[in-house]
Amino acid sequence: MLLALLAGTLAQTPGSLPAAPGGGEPFHDELTLAKQSIWDGDYTDARSRLEGLADRLESGETPGDPIAHEALVFLGDVQFLLGEKDAARETFRSVLLIDPDHTISPYDHGEDVRALFALVREEVRRQLAALPPPPEPDPPALRVREPMSPALFAPFGIPQLHQRRRTAGVELALLQGSLAAGSLVSLIVIDRYNRVPSPGRPNLPRERVQALRYGVQWPLTFGFYATWALGVADATRRHRAAERARDEGAARPTTDVRSR
Repeated sequence: MLLALLAGTLAQTPGSLPAAPGGGEPFHDELTLAKQSIWDGDYTDARSRLEGLADRLESGETPGDPIAHEALVFLGDVQFLLGEKDAARETFRSVLLIDPDHTISPYDHGEDVRALFALVREEVRRQLAALPPPPEPDPPALRVREPMSPALFAPFGIPQLHQRRRTAGVELALLQGSLAAGSLVSLIVIDRYNRVPSPGRPNLPRERVQALRYGVQWPLTFGFYATWALGVADATRRHRAAERARDEGAARPTTDVRSR
């Protein structure tokens, strides 16, 4: 019981002095009166006051961790002085289960009380050391990555068709096919007119050939490779998005991954 009420005081601000429920003495003031009774030798009055403080802790009053510990240690002290050694051991034990390193002042407690407190502390430490360690957390589940298909790196809309995005695949295939055809035709023309003139075949001026190369064939070639790269980037981005959805356990609609 005392252990449960002690645990409720851990998160409180040390030194806070709430008024007692029902208009009684504040917790700190009541503890001061109990200590004065101990020093005056009136152990019965001290026990009555300290048990009242324990009841207030049990009812939910939260004066703060240090002052709650102090009140219960003094209760154990009075119980020991009144010959109730078993009760004193249990009271000390309730404090030490919360804080196994708790110490008590030699100025406030006699040598016999300190000896009993130290004995109970060693018992609690041995008990806590004998407890099984907390279970190891489960290792994170290994995420099996689906390897990227070589089709995702092909030209002519093949990555999109592989992902069953037919509209995007067909559009890319037509665009890249047109660019490739235009580049190839212009290359053939440039090669034809770069040859040595022969009877029946006209020869284009060098300026016209260079203009055809730099103004037509190169831009078409660049456009082909640029759309190829964009198609691959689009397909790999969709692939990774689908992997993230699987990792998060969230099933995305088919249209998120496969629609254009």
